[in-house]
Amino acid sequence: MQNKTLINIDILTAVPEIFPSFLISSIPRIASEKSIAKINIHNLHEYADNTFGHIDDAPFGGAAGMLIKCQPFFDCIEKLLKDTQYDEIIYFSADGEKITQSLVNELSLKKNLMLLCGHYKGIDQRIRDTFVTREISMGDFILSGGELPAMVLTDSIVRLLPGVISTAIHSPS
Repeated sequence: MQNKTLINIDILTAVPEIFPSFLISSIPRIASEKSIAKINIHNLHEYADNTFGHIDDAPFGGAAGMLIKCQPFFDCIEKLLKDTQYDEIIYFSADGEKITQSLVNELSLKKNLMLLCGHYKGIDQRIRDTFVTREISMGDFILSGGELPAMVLTDSIVRLLPGVISTAIHSPS
């Protein structure tokens, strides 16, 4: 039988427990059940280099707050890159390009997407400089992390895929 999966979305997060109800509900569930979309959640704590699973650290230079260290992201991303070539590696940032229907249409035509969810004050700049191909924003406001934007973007994309809902349109227009 031919594999009909149209898109693979890998989501890297420090808060994986947010995703189960999203994945078993409505449009993402339908897309997964029909094998049209494969949505994978990767727990960054599993890539921690310490026995406690800590992945946060103070920003270089002593600024206030905490951010996610390079090492868990680097290890997870490099592992995924061994098996998959990504069309886009997206980081959710308040100063990124705004999510629009046109952007969602464009991304729905991709085969493999990786979504990086920051948390705390964000992620180490070296992750952005090394891997990120696109930064996307939900709007002119700041969230606690990238998990909500990852769910919004994923839902917006998979609902466009043919066979997920009867009115789905899979075109860049």
